[in-house]
Amino acid sequence: MLRCLGRLHALLLVILLISTTSLLYAHDYPHLVKVKVGEETTFRVSDAATCSATVWIDNIENESLFSITPNQADGISVEFTIQANETPGETVITIQWTGEDVGSDEGSCTEDTRDFGGVQITVRVTSDKVNSVGDDATAEAGDGHCDTGNNIEIDGEDVPECTLRAAIEEVNAGGWESKIEFDIPGSAPHLINPESALPPIEKQTVVTGFGVGSAKVNQVQNRVPTIILDGKSNDNPSNGIVLNPGASGTLIEGLSLIGFGGHGIVILADEVILKSNYIGTDPGGSINQGNEKSGVFINEGVGNQIGGDSPDDRNIISGNFEHGVEINSGSLNRVIGNWIGLKPDSSGVLGNLEAGVKISEGSNHAVGAFTDTPGMAPGNVISGNKDGLFIDSNEIFVRGNVIGDTQIDPEAEKMFANTNSGITVEGNTITIGGTDETAANMIAGNGGTGVFVDKILTEAVSIRGNSIFNNELLGIDLADLGVTENDSLDADQGPNNRINYPVIDSVVTPDPYPDGAIVSVYGKLNSTPNSSFFVDVYMSDGCDASKYGEGQIYLGVAALATDAMGNGTFHMTFTSTGDKRYDGSKSITTTTTDGNGNTSEFSACSRATILLVDLTQLPIKEKTFAYFKVMNNPPIFTETFVDSVTTNEDGIIYKDSLNADGGDKIIFRRKMTSQAREKNIKTTQTSYSIFLDNIKIKDGGEHEIFELDDKIQNQKTTVAHTVIGFNLAISIEWWASRAYVNDMVNSLMLGSNYLYNVSDGQMKLDTVVIVNDKVYWDDVDVRYHATNLQWPEAIVDGISKSAE
Repeated sequence: MLRCLGRLHALLLVILLISTTSLLYAHDYPHLVKVKVGEETTFRVSDAATCSATVWIDNIENESLFSITPNQADGISVEFTIQANETPGETVITIQWTGEDVGSDEGSCTEDTRDFGGVQITVRVTSDKVNSVGDDATAEAGDGHCDTGNNIEIDGEDVPECTLRAAIEEVNAGGWESKIEFDIPGSAPHLINPESALPPIEKQTVVTGFGVGSAKVNQVQNRVPTIILDGKSNDNPSNGIVLNPGASGTLIEGLSLIGFGGHGIVILADEVILKSNYIGTDPGGSINQGNEKSGVFINEGVGNQIGGDSPDDRNIISGNFEHGVEINSGSLNRVIGNWIGLKPDSSGVLGNLEAGVKISEGSNHAVGAFTDTPGMAPGNVISGNKDGLFIDSNEIFVRGNVIGDTQIDPEAEKMFANTNSGITVEGNTITIGGTDETAANMIAGNGGTGVFVDKILTEAVSIRGNSIFNNELLGIDLADLGVTENDSLDADQGPNNRINYPVIDSVVTPDPYPDGAIVSVYGKLNSTPNSSFFVDVYMSDGCDASKYGEGQIYLGVAALATDAMGNGTFHMTFTSTGDKRYDGSKSITTTTTDGNGNTSEFSACSRATILLVDLTQLPIKEKTFAYFKVMNNPPIFTETFVDSVTTNEDGIIYKDSLNADGGDKIIFRRKMTSQAREKNIKTTQTSYSIFLDNIKIKDGGEHEIFELDDKIQNQKTTVAHTVIGFNLAISIEWWASRAYVNDMVNSLMLGSNYLYNVSDGQMKLDTVVIVNDKVYWDDVDVRYHATNLQWPEAIVDGISKSAE
């Protein structure tokens, strides 16, 4: 008995067609056997014959498809495979049999040829691709045929129907090749409306919407899938495609999944790849047709990849009612090269209503990867969502992404921005960017903070080397909202231990900012004693409204070590050229990162500008005034700080509760910390003159007024010098040490004083010279010396400096 168990090996599946029982004898007339699907026929051959058969399909002229050699037996069962590229449907196959006698003595074949005649068998050839937008199940799961049992008309012929549901059922039953393709006739796009939840995929497979007659290859200029799975017709909310653990290694590409009551795609397997899909929007990409939950939901999966290294692999994950991508557990999952929250043509946003990417469990997940340009694959563009990223997990890497507004113009409408923070972090050991320039993220234009580090126990969130700018609130915020003031020895607690940010003392560069110039940045840090830190330095087009940050261009890093008092200094240089070209309009900021990976907020902004200091414009702090009493001769100066310092519209008022004894010398000292972020030296060698605008000394009764008439080097005074003498000393900070210098004294011992003297009714103000970058302005000590007077009150209206 010959049982034709035909199936298509490459491109056709042949359903077995065998019919009535008939006998064929050698040299008999040709016999035509009409068979029906699922029935059998019997061929009788000589007991000692070995028969071969060649099979042709009608209309494929003289093309040998497969040879069949029965065993030596009477009535044998034979399974054969037909290979051809033929349209599914009712097809006639002709089998021509020839046989040879086998000699009984020698066991060899004779030349006697026996013609068993032509046998025409009508077979049902089924499709190996989904050819219908219907939703019927397979007729018999596991029989190897994607066949619902129904016929559909294609090109005027009735052919067996293959649906996506039937194909998944056959894959799960192990009866079909593990690849689901589409070849649906008619004009695209093709809309498949599952009326109930599709069966989960249980085995490794490939589901591809790219093929003849369906989706186009997802190239840079043509990213449009044409197979749409729309869950809106399902009365019971369900997920779109579910990949169970047995489906590890599955690839899904070229599909659009919209309108499902659950997630678009659920991954419970490992090493799944999703690429070139639209999840939450249709091929038109102009309106929100999102899934009710997240676009992609990963639970317990390991090593899954959403997107890819090429722009062709990009998923558009937009418009979903929860998150774009949600990773709930597992490890080593990667979200790379996607657009999350954008329209497919990048003309605007179709934001996911919650985070673009939410990671709530698991570890060692990655969002983006190293790339030459942020946002280019394998980096993601994540914009238009509530939060760009929300991370409540540990050991996560965020690199190479654009998170927020891709428009740099701060006046432009922030149509691409995430409405809240670019990144919100509530987990530990998070790496955002890095000092390698290929790790940088662009975090810009978000409606809240650039990076918001929340929860008091959150720590080791490293935020380094990124481009963070034009966010509505701070660039980096260690909760609570707003600038966190530095504290002594970094003793406070909170996110990232609320690590102190550096204080920039000076930015030094030649005037007028030549290309290729070396720019020096000096500063200091007070933090944990005897510890090591990294200070990252950034430049921005402008300072944040808070006067702290942000950091648009990463300039480099300096190492810093604190002493036993928690103090340390740093000096960093960069070359002013290209995108790092510096001029006086640019703002310099810094962050601190400790050895555990805790990064601070941005420091106060600094610009390299001419130092113009006015006492009435500087912040007043306690114990910034002091007086010296000379009690004997030779004089011994004792410095005593006082607590009572106030200001009014007249300037700074110092009140002393004790009057000095007559005959003693009292020196009133105002320590002016230069506001380096706004008032710094901008050149390596420029002369500055020191001018005294107006000093008034009052004793509550009769008093004398010392006034300077014009801001020129030679000033006049009306004060009788036999009664009172004034001296002015300027303190200039060296690198890690202090000296008092001016152009008339070339060498002074550290800590020594040089006084500008009033004599003969004239006060000569000499010139201070700043040479190279060895000297910079830090503190200016202005001391007023008086003799034989008792002052309960001193008022300083103003002191300023300006260039000659």
